[in-house]
Amino acid sequence: MVILASGLDTRAYRLGWPTATTVYEIDQPKVLEYKAAVLAEHDVPPAARLRPVGFDLREDWPNALREAGFDATRATAWLAEGLLMYLPADAQDRLFENITTLSAPGSRIAVEVMNLHNPARRDDMQQRFARIADQLGIPQSTDMRDLIYDDPDRSDVVEWLDTHLWRARAVSARDVRLQLGRDSTLPVEEDSAFATFVTAAR
Repeated sequence: MVILASGLDTRAYRLGWPTATTVYEIDQPKVLEYKAAVLAEHDVPPAARLRPVGFDLREDWPNALREAGFDATRATAWLAEGLLMYLPADAQDRLFENITTLSAPGSRIAVEVMNLHNPARRDDMQQRFARIADQLGIPQSTDMRDLIYDDPDRSDVVEWLDTHLWRARAVSARDVRLQLGRDSTLPVEEDSAFATFVTAAR
């Protein structure tokens, strides 16, 4: 399992992993070090073999992943959640090219695709981040909208994967919420357009 831009995600600690599963987390070194220190302080051990890869995804992360023990001959599950909106179009393509190169038959990928083409949606995201920061007492020095790329020529994730040896499908965040029995406060039109979850198998 490879979690790209894992941040403070704790799946490696809280999920019931099959025996002999290795989870690789790729993110900036300071982020991974902070998370590991906090969890160790609370005596929370990983639930799988955890191999943190402190590396910038803008650099040669595939090589860093291999050096951490990653075996490209084994089927891999990839997760890219909350990541693509922070990548320009060409970087998104390179990310999927690298994943495809490293993926043996039987590999799978799950990707969250945010709908950022509507300026009102980006404004709404900024307001949500601002509210959370206020609640947590975190000073805001950055406007989240400045970190988000909305390239008009960005590849459609399903189309890209389908033309590069994957079999992909997409489902809206709203449909996932309904399947899980969770309600939404957003109007149907906005809720359906907020995000899409793409899964693919090779």
